[in-house]
Amino acid sequence: MDQLPALYRRFDDWMRTMLPVWTGAAWNPVAGTCAELIGPDLKPLPGEAHRLIVAGRQLVVFAHAHRRWGDALAAERAREIARTLRERFWDVEQGGWYFAIDAEGRPQDTRKDLYAHAFGILGLATYAAILKDDNALTLARAGAGAVEAKLKLEDGWFAAESDRGWAPSERRLRQNPHMHLFEAYLALYAATGEAAWSTKAQGILRLLAEKIAHPETGSLRERIEDARPTAEPGHHFEWYWLIAELLRRDPTATCPLDLNRLYGWAAEHGIDEDGGVVLSVDAQTGEAVDDRKRLWGVTELIKAQSAYAHAHPDGFERDRLASDLAFLLERHLKPAGGWHEYLARDLTPIDGPLPTSSAYHLMLALVELERMARPA
Repeated sequence: MDQLPALYRRFDDWMRTMLPVWTGAAWNPVAGTCAELIGPDLKPLPGEAHRLIVAGRQLVVFAHAHRRWGDALAAERAREIARTLRERFWDVEQGGWYFAIDAEGRPQDTRKDLYAHAFGILGLATYAAILKDDNALTLARAGAGAVEAKLKLEDGWFAAESDRGWAPSERRLRQNPHMHLFEAYLALYAATGEAAWSTKAQGILRLLAEKIAHPETGSLRERIEDARPTAEPGHHFEWYWLIAELLRRDPTATCPLDLNRLYGWAAEHGIDEDGGVVLSVDAQTGEAVDDRKRLWGVTELIKAQSAYAHAHPDGFERDRLASDLAFLLERHLKPAGGWHEYLARDLTPIDGPLPTSSAYHLMLALVELERMARPA
């Protein structure tokens, strides 16, 4: 029996239950964005900072919520976040976005951060494509232009961080910010159809193959200079899905990585026999370094498996996808709302505050499942 459609409906229902928390209780109308953290009672926890990373992710969530369910408040919240990125995060003197604003919407942390800029671009490009906002697309282009002009290093990669005036403070190669910059360029390509964005994304794939991939195992190292480099299986699944998206959207694009090897290595060393995805492993041996299981790891596995199953349409792959979606629903998501951000290796929940940024991982997993949820 094909269980995927019913599981998908449960996931969709859960997301619709949570949406009013993100658009309502967690919303800060003064700053024009969401609280960083909520508690188990689904109410916002005290905090002064609103990071660009979270604002960009919530922009993705609310834009897709409007597209999927026609939610008018989600559309309004998306418009407000886009305005906040333009009026409060943007540095009118130096260009680019501040890393964080305070609860009153004033600049709090004026660093320029690659990871954060990637999410500013991604959020605006996604929102612009869905709600047809040319001003948001113009701002996304400006953010991408600032990254290319100010953070691109002679080594061929991008500085992970700089001060407000764009003097780099972290020049070492970091995998994760480059992954999300790839995602941002992919969103700009989807929004504009301009080949230049696909070309830039493919440039990051070459960097991935030439500099970041472990020379022996092909695993994707988080930091190449570490004495014992680690790799995060969840990021491998995320890369697999993102690259599959590029190749689906741009059939002329090329990828220098072996996608089956990428997927297979992460599946072998990251998927635990009791379910879920371990957080971090040794990039050479695959031995667990941090065996906790975080929410986003299984959402990225679901996205990768969905893309893989779409390319290999047989019952076995659908069953595997259904099994992991069931794990997400039964182990991470609480039926009445809220979730367990972390599980121990033995699946015991690890209590703690809930980051609203996780909504981005959940929403994109739901979006990816749309094309796989129909009965086989």
